[in-house]
Amino acid sequence: MIWDAFYNRNIDQIGWFRYLYRSQVPFILSNLILLENYIINERFLSYFKKIFVVTVIIGVVFSTIQLLINPYFFVPSHYEEYFRTTILYAGTDVSLTVKYFSVFGYTELNELGFSFIPLVFAFLGVKIAQKEKDYYLFLGLSFVIILFSNSRYAQLSIIIFLVMLVYGNRKKVTNYFKFILVSFIIVMVGFYVLDVLNISFADYRDQRLFSKTSDDRVNAFYDFGYYFNKNILFGLGYEPTLYFKEGGGMPILHVGYLSHTAAYGIFGSFLLFSIWIMLLIKFYKTGKNKEFYGGFFMMIFFLFANMTLPRYDLFSYGIVYTIMINNYYERLPEEESENTTDE
Repeated sequence: MIWDAFYNRNIDQIGWFRYLYRSQVPFILSNLILLENYIINERFLSYFKKIFVVTVIIGVVFSTIQLLINPYFFVPSHYEEYFRTTILYAGTDVSLTVKYFSVFGYTELNELGFSFIPLVFAFLGVKIAQKEKDYYLFLGLSFVIILFSNSRYAQLSIIIFLVMLVYGNRKKVTNYFKFILVSFIIVMVGFYVLDVLNISFADYRDQRLFSKTSDDRVNAFYDFGYYFNKNILFGLGYEPTLYFKEGGGMPILHVGYLSHTAAYGIFGSFLLFSIWIMLLIKFYKTGKNKEFYGGFFMMIFFLFANMTLPRYDLFSYGIVYTIMINNYYERLPEEESENTTDE
């Protein structure tokens, strides 16, 4: 914040009051204080599970409509133009390029990935911690929403869910067979969806998984050097925009770690990435001591997602809810935790 204010002279341009009002730093600090001091209870968890179930049912209905009838159903109008531009750039069919938001498109473009998916991690984590076995149906419906989303990083989160499912129940050998069965079902559902859309797997592989847009992740490593060398220690002080890029392509470094390091240098990125690792360790300890692994696997997903796009804040509502639930289990006395998991 200090680097941005004085080195880039933003204070001189807009003044202290407007700068502090626009800055994300006070917002982040206030949220961190709120998260660490807001205490939820068992009643909150009960309401959370019920609301999640209703959300998933509605989400499946909306995803199905978007996939089979109208891809722009319940989608903000400004995203329609974004999709049309992306389709032209990628040179693919609409069904291979459009991201299906379900009911999660009105907050931001990646709300399904950074709010709904963390909520699924939280839901699954609570169910495993409480030894409840009635989550398979709604976990499967959540997978339907994620598969239908046509978002690659979101779809790959299913692998993390399956690992969490096995790890959270690792004491039972039968869970490894369930892992194989669920994986097989997911693959079959994926092929079925492609068949309904009259798309061959080869087309999906070439025009979606390895389409022109996927090249932006590879090119980010080449573009990164151009900006990183300008200021290795402290960075540019702002997110780089690839105005110089020839031949089109996404105007950003599409790998979060590279984009942040180019913007804030080794020093700034060391601070941020250290916080992420400390959170990962904190969430792992909660899982190890209280058997709630929702926060830990959610953070693994977050770290993975930053390999495909730049996303640094942890304040989408799904991530916030997951952190609050993790804090609840972290503060839970050992005897209460044992009673909860035995119910």
